[in-house]
Amino acid sequence: MLFALGLALGKLLSYWLTPGQFSEDYPWKFGISQGVALLAVLVALWRPIRWNPVLATAPLLSVSAYSLVVGYRSMFACALLASLALLAQGLLCRSPGGTTIKPAFLVIGLLAGSLLTGLGALELYKFAAKEGYLDERSQHTFEIQSQGELGLIPAGRAAMFASIPAILDSPIVGHGSKAKDALYAARTLDASVLSRKQRGASPTALPHQCAHGDR
Repeated sequence: MLFALGLALGKLLSYWLTPGQFSEDYPWKFGISQGVALLAVLVALWRPIRWNPVLATAPLLSVSAYSLVVGYRSMFACALLASLALLAQGLLCRSPGGTTIKPAFLVIGLLAGSLLTGLGALELYKFAAKEGYLDERSQHTFEIQSQGELGLIPAGRAAMFASIPAILDSPIVGHGSKAKDALYAARTLDASVLSRKQRGASPTALPHQCAHGDR
């Protein structure tokens, strides 16, 4: 617990003492979010709180909700999944004899729950964007990526079109710590362009759309 607390405080201090390249423009995503999320976990596990499953999930749900509003989508989904897993664990173990569910069924339930939570998080993100609950920058990112040729999820992770083939090409040795293969860079660029290219749009619209991306 002390190690986790020190790690959380260290991440918060690093934001103020040695901010990163994108910390000024994205203070939550590239600044304090990980430290705050760790503190939320520690609060959820605090003895006076953890006995109440609903109360214990509140800190993580708060992190998830704020991450959704400011467009930190991976933190939004991870914190949401963690809070629901904590809630399920608390409810199952509240009975005097604990849970009698077999481990195999627990694993299957966890996988199914993770899948459903991921799909639910995606739909919740779409709903929040359509209803205008996101901030201006996140709203703009959603509109561009959701209208692109790749679709919402691939558009948000355009680098996977280069990273996955790179792993498959050399799964054991890799490509070195400073790989600069132009082929993979071109694949990332192509995917980034397609993620912002509206379906049916002419090629002349691409430079304008790329200039107003979320990089």
